[in-house]
Amino acid sequence: MLPNDSTNFFSSLVSDKPPIINNEYRQPSFLLHRFPNEAVYIYSLEKQTMVYLSGWEELLGFEEHEITLNLLMNLTIPEFKDFCSEMNRKAFNFALSLRDKFNEYSCLIETKKFNKKGQVINLLENAGIFKTENGKITEIIAKYQRIKSGRINNIRYYEAYGPENSNIDEVFEEVLTDHLAISGKEREVLQMAAKGMGIKEMADRAGVSHSAIEKRLMVLYKRFRVSNNSHLISYAYEIGILP
Repeated sequence: MLPNDSTNFFSSLVSDKPPIINNEYRQPSFLLHRFPNEAVYIYSLEKQTMVYLSGWEELLGFEEHEITLNLLMNLTIPEFKDFCSEMNRKAFNFALSLRDKFNEYSCLIETKKFNKKGQVINLLENAGIFKTENGKITEIIAKYQRIKSGRINNIRYYEAYGPENSNIDEVFEEVLTDHLAISGKEREVLQMAAKGMGIKEMADRAGVSHSAIEKRLMVLYKRFRVSNNSHLISYAYEIGILP
């Protein structure tokens, strides 16, 4: 059973416990698709260690027995470490609050990590829930895919996925403001605003309500400390969110 204090529990997960790789996931019947330039892990909350690893030697140069959650956290470059740690903590705490529709939630973060040779590798980290028992999360899965370069210069980037009525975006708002970050949905609104689209056209294009578009714009005004669309768009070009 998971403790009520999920913050302390998250800290306890970041350990150097060696992975357990001789289990059912090593059976020929278990198939988990992995793309080229991608590495995967499955982490057991009960055992507090990795129970499946694939692709890490090709991606970062580490053998399976070397991979721990603590190692992966510490490989993040200093400029991204606080952002990624806080996002992962928020995502984990939110996941523990879920009671259903587990497979509909996931979170993608753009990050940069050192490989075993000390080189900086640009990555997309996509994490979600892999297994549940009796309405409780028992295992999480994360896939790291190498990309050629960061997508938005030094602006932190993430995407969150959940049911339509989910408040998952609100979970990360404080972290995004503290670290000058932006979500995929917010960047989409910026791109449409830069093309001169009005609220109605943007809502129709994105398939959401007028109020959803207005809310995203208001959040961006506050985060980037601007007062109108023109200022927001010019600032987005200035800091590299818009090309």
